[in-house]
Amino acid sequence: SWQILQPPELRWPQLECGCCKAIGITLLMLIVLAPVVLLQGVAVGLLLVLLVLLAPIALMIAFWLRSFWPHNDNFTKLLMMAYRLEARFADKPSMKKMKVDALRPKGPMQMRTLRVLPRIKVPPFSEDEFAHIGRFKTRVKAVFLDNLFKLPMYDNFTKFKADEDPVAYVMAAVGDIYPDIRDSWLDKRSDESLTRLCFFGLGAHRMESTSDRQLFVVRTNALADLPVREGFERYGGDA
Repeated sequence: SWQILQPPELRWPQLECGCCKAIGITLLMLIVLAPVVLLQGVAVGLLLVLLVLLAPIALMIAFWLRSFWPHNDNFTKLLMMAYRLEARFADKPSMKKMKVDALRPKGPMQMRTLRVLPRIKVPPFSEDEFAHIGRFKTRVKAVFLDNLFKLPMYDNFTKFKADEDPVAYVMAAVGDIYPDIRDSWLDKRSDESLTRLCFFGLGAHRMESTSDRQLFVVRTNALADLPVREGFERYGGDA
């Protein structure tokens, strides 16, 4: 398998919004429409000025959807951009901002069924302990994250070439927001890596011993009936 790559030490999320193209086209529109504004009067002039003001936003969205990760669906694009915005602009947690008296009042938690895994339910972002605080940015974020799953998504099973490194490809796309990697996994498919994953990673809380207490095992039989998208293997194997 391919070795894990450590992201660069100094990282700053790249938003890639197509600002230069959008501003350039907007200025060109302003130059072209200026004579029209002078000839058509105040009402039409104000309408055209509003159009010019909205043009950069619309153009940036259009350029971004076409250029950012062109081989992915809009669900993946917007999800990745949400992570980048969060990494760049999110408030850092602190004792001052996360006081006990600011916690959400006790009450039944709303749960939402995952579209890809109908049997699994998770709470939406709006159920966060501090998401109820009346801040416009928090409310917009909650609406965005709670409805992102409604966008269409598809899977791309194009295979990498023999000389291509999938890890390097992914890190080139998400390395600016990827967390620090503290472990070294030289071969993720080796017996040693599987043992580390079961004893010290995701499988630790499901570890059990065999009836003769000679071996340890992580069973995933309970997941065997979960539906998976076309092209993916089913769950249910034991390690």
